Amino acid sequence: MPRCEFSLLILLEESMVGCKTQYDRELLSKYRTASLRQGFPQEMRRRWCEIATDMALKIKNLDATIVEALNVIDNEMTIALISLQNEAISNRIEYENELADSQFEPKKEKNEKQFELRLGMNYDEFGELNRNVEIQIESMLTIEQFETIPTLIQRDDKSNDEKKSSKAKAKAKAKE
Repeated sequence: MPRCEFSLLILLEESMVGCKTQYDRELLSKYRTASLRQGFPQEMRRRWCEIATDMALKIKNLDATIVEALNVIDNEMTIALISLQNEAISNRIEYENELADSQFEPKKEKNEKQFELRLGMNYDEFGELNRNVEIQIESMLTIEQFETIPTLIQRDDKSNDEKKSSKAKAKAKAKE
């Protein structure tokens, strides 16, 4: 199946190249994004930085220089996001091919890729992009304006075992 996904990805890219002269580029871009979101939902999901820049640009009565700066942030974020998404999809395809080639042999070492598969490949890099965009937007907007944007929620890096043990410690402390 992973090789099939890779073949479909190549076919999608090749069909996009052939269509560029006949169809609207924006429509082709939307089609490509929708196709990739179906095939790679974890890697292609809508990120906080996209929502935040969209909402910041919709704030009324912004100074023209702020709007211009927010457009620059949005353009740079979009370029970085596309690059991260492409890399994440490549990493996922590569890992799934390795997994298929290994014929599911049990591994003694803890496989950290399982965690990434659940959250999406390059999860940390996407989080870093979110934090960078948050810092830039926060520095440009007033406190009231910034509060209209949804809060960036960061995942806690504790493993499930650490969370369970800290919950058990908290319960034990509460009983005392």
